[in-house]
Amino acid sequence: MRDLVQLTGLPAPTLHFYAAAGLLPAAQKLGRTQALYPAATVERVRWIRALQQELGLPLRAIKAILDREGQVPVPQVRTRIALGELIARHGTAPVAAATPFQVSAADRATLARLGLIGRRSRRDGGKGSPDDARLLGLLATLQAAGFTPDNGLEVKQLAAFREAVRSLVRTELRHALGLVLKRMGPARTTDMLMQSLPALDELVAFFHHRMLLEEFQSWRALAAEARAPKHAAPARRAARP
Repeated sequence: MRDLVQLTGLPAPTLHFYAAAGLLPAAQKLGRTQALYPAATVERVRWIRALQQELGLPLRAIKAILDREGQVPVPQVRTRIALGELIARHGTAPVAAATPFQVSAADRATLARLGLIGRRSRRDGGKGSPDDARLLGLLATLQAAGFTPDNGLEVKQLAAFREAVRSLVRTELRHALGLVLKRMGPARTTDMLMQSLPALDELVAFFHHRMLLEEFQSWRALAAEARAPKHAAPARRAARP
């Protein structure tokens, strides 16, 4: 603890309080009064102090972030607070793009290289499949809203979305349809799948929408924590000599 005090500049009681609140990495006990903290503890303490001093977050909110997602970078937390304040003022209703947006030839080429669209859709006006047209339309809507390479969203990142959905589908087939297949057989299971495919798509979209709203609500709560008035801690009674 002595080294941690020197490296962080904080008094030992504050560090003990952080540890008791579950904000610090687990320490290795060396004795009744000694503990060895990992090197990452110094950065954790600095992170806690930044959230407290720069963003005005109380320790309970910082603990909630740690429990949910770990040590989220401070700029991301700052952005979530800002988004939470916007959501509190304006809600989450979708806003239509002001102007139509066209996916560039370079982005089309990247999509084709990743296997997200066919080669016929690489060029503007190319006769691709309906799925290609739908994906290009969705990408155009996102870019019109501001999700462009200049703002940090590269087209190649869509491949990560595809792999996430691929994992979801494999889980779906393994746990849900696998049980049905054993009971109903291949032919009946295929019929059931084709009949329920629209409902399955809608079910995934439903949970996706709900999870997004829950995240937005957590950001809104985070913004409220940052705006809440801070109460000074009660003064400690001086110890008798």
